[in-house]
Amino acid sequence: EDRDDWRELPVITIDPHDAKDFDDAISVQKTKDGWQLAVHIADVSHYVKPGTALDKEARERGNSTYMADRVLPMIPRELSNHLCSLMPKVDRLTQCCLMKVSNDGKIRSARFTRAIIHSARRFTYEEAQDILMAPVEAASNRFPDEDPAIVDMLHESWNLASLLRKKRF
Repeated sequence: EDRDDWRELPVITIDPHDAKDFDDAISVQKTKDGWQLAVHIADVSHYVKPGTALDKEARERGNSTYMADRVLPMIPRELSNHLCSLMPKVDRLTQCCLMKVSNDGKIRSARFTRAIIHSARRFTYEEAQDILMAPVEAASNRFPDEDPAIVDMLHESWNLASLLRKKRF
């Protein structure tokens, strides 16, 4: 309750092929004035309440630590790799930043909200790159198993990211 419902909207994750947890997701839609960008972050706060033993342990650890042969998670694996992981095809709770970005790359508005998503697809970096390297017109032929709306969104995401990168530099 009291969450924006994104379950019918296109949301994806893009992570390394060996990732175990998916803690962020995006949705990008082209508008006449620019783009609507939604950045979803797994809502760990729904499960880890302030002052609990779990909260104290997470604060003590500060962050997950990644080593060559293992990961020491900030929160238990049952949370980080399951309930708080934005896995595809399951409902998950998020904190969302919804931004309107103009055609010249300026953030015109931003609002934060609690949301529920149903990620349409989990991409590896390599899968996303393969789609991005194909021209938009050829992508649906080259990737017939992919949802054309998601392929288009990937390309729009790249367009927006390219503009923001150019503006930053």
